[in-house]
Amino acid sequence: MTLSTCYNFVEDKIYVTRNVFPDEKYGSTHPRDLMSVGAVLAHEYFGHRPYREEYLSDMAQGDNYHTTPIWQDECRASINAAKTAHNLTDRDKSNLVMDAIYRAKEFGHLIEMDDFMKEVVYGYSNGEKNITHNITPINYVSEASQIGTTEKRICEREVSKMQRHTRDYDDFER
Repeated sequence: MTLSTCYNFVEDKIYVTRNVFPDEKYGSTHPRDLMSVGAVLAHEYFGHRPYREEYLSDMAQGDNYHTTPIWQDECRASINAAKTAHNLTDRDKSNLVMDAIYRAKEFGHLIEMDDFMKEVVYGYSNGEKNITHNITPINYVSEASQIGTTEKRICEREVSKMQRHTRDYDDFER
């Protein structure tokens, strides 16, 4: 009996338990809690199954032998599922990529995002991130340029008497 949804490489089967469903009851923002049933199954099938021969070879070496460390294998499975599984939504792909990033972080590592990961999570690739290079530069103005000059005060004389003596709404007594 298995406690969690998993890929059994010996039998070449996916075992499904109740944790295949999203856990949205408690408001978690962790990608593993938000993943749809399709994303979880994609992680198992498209993520782990292509490495079945590696797992079988590792098993022949002994119970504790792993060509790829377990946490890296889980990261790899999520990213491969996001890249290769059919009919996943953008949100499913994003949750799978974020799952890989969270798994690495849980083991004290960081994953450098490639173009595919950036596009899935943020909506842009390296080629698109510098799209603003043709925009005109910002002109900065010093605070000193905001101080009035004598010339500006002379111009006030040309304003009609009515405009010079008008008051704002806040100037009236309430």
